[in-house]
Amino acid sequence: MALQLSLAHWNCLGIRSYIPEFIWHLNNIKDTPNILCFQETFCIFEKDYLEIPGYTLATFSSRGVNRGGTAIYVKKYINYSTVDFQSTFETSAIYFIHNSKKFLILNLYDPKLDTKYEDYDALLSQITTENILCGDFNAHHTLWGKRIDTYKGRELFKCIQDNNICLLNEGSGTRLNPIN
Repeated sequence: MALQLSLAHWNCLGIRSYIPEFIWHLNNIKDTPNILCFQETFCIFEKDYLEIPGYTLATFSSRGVNRGGTAIYVKKYINYSTVDFQSTFETSAIYFIHNSKKFLILNLYDPKLDTKYEDYDALLSQITTENILCGDFNAHHTLWGKRIDTYKGRELFKCIQDNNICLLNEGSGTRLNPIN
């Protein structure tokens, strides 16, 4: 039987603060995700990441400051290889084979306020296989649940349209926060 692929991603605002709760949650659900992607980990070095039982820290990114950062954890039985992208974004990425097909998981964090279409397009032009993009783009748009469209959100939306990307969001907000 083929492996059922499942992925979770979370802008955790400091992985060390919330990982015990996250592990508790993983222990209390029937089907745990095969791949976990985190944004804003606030980690600089590999030693800063906590172990998640049943998973391997596949790859991570850091700007060398205690903010930002991305990480991808995979279930220990999944074979993968890491990928480097030339980008203005913080990215972590892996290739893996699923049902005899090569896939890319690209996890992104973008703290900048002025990201342009060309920045998104330059990243997407490097992708040559089936892929799943996830992350914290910090780009507001009504399509993914924000009340307003920002310049950055419009640039990302245009790039999504021009590159025939399927957006997996039904219109609800992507950040759950009582003040948001």
